Amino acid sequence: MSTLIIAEKPDQARAYMDGLGLKHKPKDHVAKGQTFLDPTTTVIGARGHLIELSEPEAYGQQFKDRTNLKELPLFPSKFLYDIPKENSFLFSEIRNEIGKADRIIVATDKDNEGAAIAFNIIRFSNGFNKKIFRAYPSSLDKKAIQNQFRQLEPIAQSWREAMAAIARSRSDWLIGMNLSRLYTTKLANEGIIGNYAIGRAITATLSLICIWNANIANFKKHSIYTLKAMGEIDGQDLQFISNIKTTGSDKLLNPKKEYISLLKKNGFLKKQIQCRVANISSDIKEMYPPILLTKGSLYKAMDKAYGWSQAKSKNIMQKNYEDGYQTYPRTDSGLIAKNQYEYLKKLIPNYLAAIHYTEKFIPYQLPDEKLKKYLLDIDTNAAHQGIIPSEKIMDDEADVTEDQRKMYDVVVRHTLTIFQSPYKYVSNVLKLQSNDVTFITRSTGLVDIGWKKLLLSISKQPNELLEKVIEYSKYFRKDDIVNLNLYTDISETKPLPLLKQIQIYDGGGLMENAYKYVENKTYASILKKVKGIGTSATRDTILESLINKKYIYVDKKDQIHVTPNGWLINKLFNNSIISSPVLTAKWETAYKKIAEGGFSADNLINATVKLVQKEFQRVQTDWNSIDIQEYYKNTKKKFDNQISIGQCPQCNSPVIYCKDIKNKGKYNAFRCSNKECNFVIFERYWNKKISEKNIKRLLNRQYTTQINGIKSTSDNKTYSAILELRYSPEKKRQIIAIKKKINTKDHL
Repeated sequence: MSTLIIAEKPDQARAYMDGLGLKHKPKDHVAKGQTFLDPTTTVIGARGHLIELSEPEAYGQQFKDRTNLKELPLFPSKFLYDIPKENSFLFSEIRNEIGKADRIIVATDKDNEGAAIAFNIIRFSNGFNKKIFRAYPSSLDKKAIQNQFRQLEPIAQSWREAMAAIARSRSDWLIGMNLSRLYTTKLANEGIIGNYAIGRAITATLSLICIWNANIANFKKHSIYTLKAMGEIDGQDLQFISNIKTTGSDKLLNPKKEYISLLKKNGFLKKQIQCRVANISSDIKEMYPPILLTKGSLYKAMDKAYGWSQAKSKNIMQKNYEDGYQTYPRTDSGLIAKNQYEYLKKLIPNYLAAIHYTEKFIPYQLPDEKLKKYLLDIDTNAAHQGIIPSEKIMDDEADVTEDQRKMYDVVVRHTLTIFQSPYKYVSNVLKLQSNDVTFITRSTGLVDIGWKKLLLSISKQPNELLEKVIEYSKYFRKDDIVNLNLYTDISETKPLPLLKQIQIYDGGGLMENAYKYVENKTYASILKKVKGIGTSATRDTILESLINKKYIYVDKKDQIHVTPNGWLINKLFNNSIISSPVLTAKWETAYKKIAEGGFSADNLINATVKLVQKEFQRVQTDWNSIDIQEYYKNTKKKFDNQISIGQCPQCNSPVIYCKDIKNKGKYNAFRCSNKECNFVIFERYWNKKISEKNIKRLLNRQYTTQINGIKSTSDNKTYSAILELRYSPEKKRQIIAIKKKINTKDHL
């Protein structure tokens, strides 16, 4: 007898190998040997979905022409699949093992997608004639793995879950393949060229970003009136804040009048009043470390520590994972398995040595009730865990880049916070009362830095806070009378800030909080439960698609602007459920019913067919060429002026910064927004990046400041230069030229 265990990804497979006692190398994805399961046991790891739905061209030559709307919509009677070239070798390897096995154990992630991954692999390997069972390891420690592989379950429930995931992927395909071609072609016919990807997740996310930015654009300032007061202790001023506050709004147009009315009511029109001490409190409060790093929180941490972009963090995260120094990166769970906690605890000295941490480190054992906050429970999907250092130590001999070490340092520090005492601070509060109005002042200070010391830079000295804490009980007793000087603080409401990338896909971000934009309580509740649109593994990919399809523009401050293309698609889908998170909620309801066996996968697919047909009919009846062209023209003009850094010296149109996504920034440039104009300044002049400040000088027909370190292509020597714009008869446009060249030896 022989048994094959299919894992979802290589690191999961290696955990199974360790649990079952199979020898393997650090990067192996397959191992064989004798286990308690069978004399011949093979563990092999896939790489997520190895098999994908085919492109429309696979259904006939007529679908090769993406502009041929006569053949749309396409509703296949049978869905076709392809194995991408990069997955073909691994798939063949797994297929061969399936052919040799007497029994198959599916041990992919404990969710619909995990079931679908295994289902499709076995289906296209003709393996359904084998004995197939399901294993759900509750964690990746040796004991749990062995226990669960001894308690195998029937596969039937997993196949129902697979049907739910397959129905989801096919429904997404129907929307994406049909509507993307429809809108791309229709808009191209209007002269509005673009690659207009339409999809349940991408279009709904675009809608949420548009709502956010529209709120900023439509924001109206309103005044805020707050009653405050000043008191005194031993010559030291104390500021008190009252509960009298009025904020203007569209409903309250005169907040000042309302505010004065409240002052009159409480007898506060005079400048000085006497208040009674209502309460004095002093509490020592504890703060335990946050859950361990997720993909999104690691992006944030690297941005805070080193100003890294999301793309750079993602790249280094993957590199450290592939080199075996960090755990799986695509996760939105900050929890870890008990066995991981144990190995982390054991290796604390090794981690501290690896990051050259020389401060005193006294390991702290979290109380059991607090430790539970960081550990996976028995029913949790063990495949999705926090990002922590692995058992492989990145010591001084490790062949890694400086950037890899920087991220490793951050990951180690955040991880080891759970082995440090809680952060403690004292919170002193003095509460005064006059009539029904309260006046409160607070004083807080550090008691014990605890786990936060690991995350502080050496330059920060929190001990200074200890001297500033005021103990109010030394100066006041309950019912004492205190004199206060009243004053009015007038401020204004502020608009929402522009979103940054991480605010879209991170935990607690726009995509996860999609339920807040849904009025129907039932659907809002469903969205909240499933954590909104997308998953940890797909959310940043959805954001990348929005950028690549030019629906949104991310400026140099990482702020998100909706492009004319984005606003136009949002307008065209204004009355469509496809742009609403409600569609995701409805589908989630269908997934659950399919997984429970009470709903056919075909029901969801058929409902999607009707939805696509409805969209085609809506386009046919509602399409207004004049309205669309006018809207796009006005939106583009407004957008270009908004993000412009200056006027084109050739035609006076706005010049905008254009990122070269295809070549990863190699040809980033400042281009004229007028399509008829050929003006462009590339961001790099030979080997040197030209600052935006100098670009603005050039656009204003000024010279740049001196730019040092320019490398000559002829002799490889460096020089400095002052640059200017000059007309080139050869290129028939303004180009950058050298106004004054300064050889290095001239200014040594």
